[in-house]
Amino acid sequence: MKRRRAPEERRAAIVEAARVTFAELGFGRTTIREVARRAGVTHGPVIRPTHGPQWRQRPLRGPAPCHGRGGGDCQAR
Repeated sequence: MKRRRAPEERRAAIVEAARVTFAELGFGRTTIREVARRAGVTHGPVIRPTHGPQWRQRPLRGPAPCHGRGGGDCQAR
């Protein structure tokens, strides 16, 4: 059975793998799957990092822009 790493350990492995991969291959040739392979994880945690339940419950940067579609916050502007 595979040992599951602690979230902090997994996050550190992803960051280090990304740093090394970007240094070796450059921004244009680095892929998510290559970073994941080097970190020893699937590509999911590289794409969707988890920061705990409090991160999922709060908005990232306030209300979403309306982009001229009307409705929501657009009516207040």
